[in-house]
Amino acid sequence: QILVGGLQGSGWGIDDLGVTGLQTNGACSTVPATPCSISGVAPQSGAQGSNVSVTVSGAHFATGSNVVFSQDGHADDGVSEGTATVNGAGTQATLSIAIAGDAPEGPRDVTVLAPGGGFCVARSAFTVTRAGSSGGSRRIPCDDPSISRKGGWHAIADTRSGFGQYCRNVGANKGNSAAFLEVPIQTANGGTVSIVHARGPRGGDATATTGSDSRTIDFFRPAADPTHPDNSGRDDVTFGYSETFTVPPGGGTLRLDARNASADPQRDMDFVEGFIFTEAQSPSAAGRYQETATTSTGTIAPGASVTRTQNVTTGTVLLTVLADALAGQDLALRVVNPLGVALPAPDDAITPDTAQVLTVVPGRYTFIVTNKGTTAAPYALIVVPTVDLARVPSVGTGTATVGVTTP
Repeated sequence: QILVGGLQGSGWGIDDLGVTGLQTNGACSTVPATPCSISGVAPQSGAQGSNVSVTVSGAHFATGSNVVFSQDGHADDGVSEGTATVNGAGTQATLSIAIAGDAPEGPRDVTVLAPGGGFCVARSAFTVTRAGSSGGSRRIPCDDPSISRKGGWHAIADTRSGFGQYCRNVGANKGNSAAFLEVPIQTANGGTVSIVHARGPRGGDATATTGSDSRTIDFFRPAADPTHPDNSGRDDVTFGYSETFTVPPGGGTLRLDARNASADPQRDMDFVEGFIFTEAQSPSAAGRYQETATTSTGTIAPGASVTRTQNVTTGTVLLTVLADALAGQDLALRVVNPLGVALPAPDDAITPDTAQVLTVVPGRYTFIVTNKGTTAAPYALIVVPTVDLARVPSVGTGTATVGVTTP
């Protein structure tokens, strides 16, 4: 059995090849070791220039494992780790860390490294904060009311994310800034704000800007198994990547514009989990544009259709509809406005099928999803009204009804 492992910046080299478990001639074991997993890190933050006792919780931690803190894949991140102690059950690793006075503020990945080379990672699980802050940090999810959301963002529950969910935006070549998130930040002394996001083979890109600092956020990584690609964009996703921005005294605004400008039409999804603040704090006032998705699920027989209706209120400035084939079948989506006019909805084999109503007429809309395949199709129909709070004193999505038609 030959084990090869390593973490960029940790100083591993070719001499870290090890041969273990020699067996009789001709015998070979193909049983892999049980991989470890991390469920939590406590505390979640520590200030520059401090020493912190940290407990990493999880499962299958091997005796003699080390714990490494890193930033952007580099272990030379201003955090020095002491020797870790693993309990007998392999469910906790404890250690002391020393945070340098000039350590960069922002999230750190926490990795448990087994003596045999196996490892598990919790990305953005610990945050370094400014000296004198007593290690304080703040986390808000992607759908926090203080965030202004426009362009069809919808939250998807997922326990793999440290926030328990992520907000997805779907659509290729969004070069007109019609899909964005705006995070207003108030801070007296300045600080940092970090975008925490996921990556997968359906990942596109976005532009994140605060002040004069503008960067590209990449949501793409290659498929884990190219021979069995995850066309849904939900399963083959890795969470916890982060990008940290400095906020000047007095605060500012962090804006993220979905672009998805790749020549590959299937790199059309943005995955934002949430935001981590150090001294910068987001105000509690609601953002101007708010999106609350309504999701209905079920299974459509081959050749059959499902019809759903929803009332759209005054103050809605954009309506985004997605028909998501959860098992990869080919669906077709039709949207009919309150005047009985069918609106354009591109029909292709790439899931989800999406439509956007740019000129919204208040009233009851009809959504028709058809299974074009030869097998039953589990689906999710996601309706996302974008409401401008400056145009309406109160917001409601109305009631919904669902009907089924057979071929």
